[in-house]
Amino acid sequence: MVIEPLDTLLCVEYHRDMNLLILSISGKRAHLSEELRQPLREILWTKGPMNEGEDQMVPKRALTLAAGAAFLALLVVGLTSCSDSTTPQNPGTTKTFTSTVANSHTHTVTIEKSDVQTMPMAGITVTTSSNSAHTHSFAMTQAQLMACNGGGMVMVMTGSSDVGGAHTHDFSIAKWF
Repeated sequence: MVIEPLDTLLCVEYHRDMNLLILSISGKRAHLSEELRQPLREILWTKGPMNEGEDQMVPKRALTLAAGAAFLALLVVGLTSCSDSTTPQNPGTTKTFTSTVANSHTHTVTIEKSDVQTMPMAGITVTTSSNSAHTHSFAMTQAQLMACNGGGMVMVMTGSSDVGGAHTHDFSIAKWF
């Protein structure tokens, strides 16, 4: 294991036996993913392979470069992850889903949260957005709504349109709340 303090706030640890690279900033540790570890490993171990049980120190410049890259990675991870103190966003009462591409275009459909929760016996029928001068019919059965409400993903095919050639679109519908 190598532990190289760059200053009082930043430390890089590499545990060779566990193939683990850890960056600590102000005492907060982050385990880096393989995509981030590999470039850092190449920077850190520029002197060749280590002998079994031997620690190899690297120049401070190389560690500074590695730490800078790792710091940016941590910054990205920090900006995209949630902390315990964040309040979850209200998912909304509707969700708009986008279809697969057919005849070089897509459509959208908006589904009401209440329709998924109440699962009407007759299901739901709505019209997709207009694109390329046409719309499609979209229908979900009660069974599909039940599956969606239960957390499953449901594939729904639209009705056909002859505009621009006969075609349909598929939607992947999943519970969003």
